[in-house]
Amino acid sequence: MKPSRETKIFLKQVSDAFANDKETQKQLKEFILQDSEYKDRIKRQEYGLAQIKENADGSFEDLDGNPVSEEYKNTVNEFVDKRMFTESPELRKSNIEYRGGSIVPDTTYHLKEVEKIGSDVARRNRFSN
Repeated sequence: MKPSRETKIFLKQVSDAFANDKETQKQLKEFILQDSEYKDRIKRQEYGLAQIKENADGSFEDLDGNPVSEEYKNTVNEFVDKRMFTESPELRKSNIEYRGGSIVPDTTYHLKEVEKIGSDVARRNRFSN
C-alpha cells in the first residue's frame, strides 16, 4: 500500500518538529558525535589526509615534524564532524538522517515501512466523530 498524503504530511510535520527543537538537536548531535571506534577511524583518515599526526604526548605535528596550529587542527576536526553527520552507522541504526543542517527522522525509511506493513499511521490514528 502506498503511503497516503496524510502520512506524508505527518512525517513532514514530525521532521519539522525535530529540526526546530533546539534541545533535541543538541542531544542528537551529541549522540552522533560521541567518541566511538568509527569516529576514531574517521579522525585517523582525516588527519592522514591533512598530513598531521598525533604524538604520544597529545601534541600534533605535520609530516616534517613542525607543530600544527590549533586552528588547523580545529578545521580538520570540523571535517570529522561533517563526515560523522553523514556517515555514522548510528544514523542508519536509529533511522535518522542529517538534512539541511538538522538531524531528522529518515522519511524514506519510514515511508517504506508504511508500504511494507500496509497501513498508514495518519489514517489509523484519525479520530472518529
